[in-house]
Amino acid sequence: MRGISKVRDILTGMGIYGLTGLLILLVAFPLYWMVTSSLKEPTDLFDWPPHIVPVAITFESYLKLVATTPFIRYFANSLVVAVATVAVVVTASTFGGYALSRTRFLGKEIFSHLILVTYMFPPILLVIPLFSLLIGLRLVDNYLALILTYPTITLPFNLWLMRAFFNTVPVEIEDAAVVDGATRFQAFYKVALPQARPGIITAGILAFVWSWNEFLYAAVFMSSGDLYTMPVGLANMSGRFAIDWGVLMAAATIFTIPALLLFIGVLKYMVRGFGAGALKG
Repeated sequence: MRGISKVRDILTGMGIYGLTGLLILLVAFPLYWMVTSSLKEPTDLFDWPPHIVPVAITFESYLKLVATTPFIRYFANSLVVAVATVAVVVTASTFGGYALSRTRFLGKEIFSHLILVTYMFPPILLVIPLFSLLIGLRLVDNYLALILTYPTITLPFNLWLMRAFFNTVPVEIEDAAVVDGATRFQAFYKVALPQARPGIITAGILAFVWSWNEFLYAAVFMSSGDLYTMPVGLANMSGRFAIDWGVLMAAATIFTIPALLLFIGVLKYMVRGFGAGALKG
């Protein structure tokens, strides 16, 4: 019986690893195809059957991307908007999450849950009211149009995340710091904030990725081509009648790199951040 059980465990493990490997392959193959397509000769892109491995590697599409399109401008616009959005979201969610965690008031739990409920609204429902508001403030076709509206989507969840993370920091540690002579802000800055670093990093990554990839608001609120972000720029580069797939794949490859590097660099902090939210939220 032990032998049968051992064989069953081995087969189960092989099945789980095999299924996991298949899922990874399905997810990774489009990325692989994007990168290899950007490195192929333009004539090789339409060969049939297609070449899984490029016959000859060339950087012609990348050179053409920089020389013939405003890609650098689009990339810079996305970077400015994403970094500014991260600064707004991280600051607001950190102070807001700390306040929700430490202060006590009537209806606190209901209010906290209502914040998370707002996260469930589709962004498209907010396009018209936000656009009307931006027109009134004369911020349409301006970086601030995106920097001020992107937090409406990312901030509710990040507030909940930071609240959950500050809940894992014992209040007694801050009280001890206050007893030793620290002010309440110093207790927050020197005691609670370092403990919440994984949550802060997670909130920043979520805000960056969403703002980096967002298309709808950028397409509606920006009318000047010089202010297009990368998602809108990529759609614009597709052309009206023809698509240069090599150039488009090169742009998409470069566009993917910043978010990918961020995920790789802070993965362990994100796991801890989501874990805290799952346990204490």
